[in-house]
Parts: sequence; structure tokens; C-alpha cells
Amino acid sequence: VESLGEIVMYVGQELIKVDQLQMLFQQLIVVLEGREKRVQERNARCNTEDFDEDEKDLIEAENETEDEIFEAVVECVGNVLKAYGAKAHTFVDMMLPGISQLLGSNRSTEEQRIGVCLFDDLIEFSNQDGAAVRYMEPFLPFVWNASVSKDFTLRQAAVYGIGVCAQNATDAFRPHA
Repeated sequence: VESLGEIVMYVGQELIKVDQLQMLFQQLIVVLEGREKRVQERNARCNTEDFDEDEKDLIEAENETEDEIFEAVVECVGNVLKAYGAKAHTFVDMMLPGISQLLGSNRSTEEQRIGVCLFDDLIEFSNQDGAAVRYMEPFLPFVWNASVSKDFTLRQAAVYGIGVCAQNATDAFRPHA
């Protein structure tokens, strides 16, 4: 996933065709859906009778690996947004249901931070002619709340996103400010 993100960043629209971009996003969705299933399986393992400290450590390590994979997926999407701008919205929209779930209160702050970072990238890199403003309505309320989070990484991503909105979507952001 990291390599695909780098390829998109370096060659972008010059070499990657729309059908290849669609295949990339289909595979990223497969990765995200697989992640959700694995998280559920790990949560179920916590409720078994042979759950012990070793199993707990193993699950924590697996969760960290999942977060790294997810971070790479969102970074790859960010690179697509940098390279393609608003032309990538069709593909990003395919992922939004899964990304929106990450902003729930039942999610870890790391998952929430990664979801906020995707919002930040949408507004920062793909708001040509106001194209990304439509993402403000579903994401911005969460970003506002996250801007006062006790977790500094989530708070930093949220405050950055608010700044990006103010800078790149000034007219649409004004009523929210």
C-alpha cells in the first residue's frame, strides 16, 4: 500500500489511467473491509475463556499493525488527492462509508485521527472550485469536537483540519466558524 501511494505521488495522472485508479480503490476497500473483520475477530477473542495476558499482548500488537496498514491506506488516498484533485472524489466516495464509521465514539483515538486526516486531505488537496466542500457537512462536526480531545494527536489533526477549511474553503467554512 505504501509503494502504491508513492507510485501515485511520483507519476500521478501521467501514467495511471482512470481504470487503474478504480482498481486501486477497489483493492483499498478490500483492505479496509478485511481490517474491519479482523478487528471484530480480535474483539471476540478477548471474550474467550482462554484469554490471558499473552493473548492480550498479541492482540495489541495486531491492532498496532492494523493501524499502520490503515495509515498507509489513508496516505495512499492522500497522494491520489494530491495528484488528481477533485477528479478523485468518485473513488474516495466509494470509501466514505467505511471511513465515516471510524469517527464513531466506539472507535480508538488512532482510528478517529486517521479519519480526520483523510478529511484534512480532502479539503486541502481536492477543493478546486469548491468541490470538496460537500465533505464538510458530514465530517466537520466531528472535527470540531476532536479539536478539544484529550489525545494530542487527534486534537492536532482536527485543529489542522479546521485551519485547512479556513484557508481552502473560506466561504463555506465561514458559517461554521
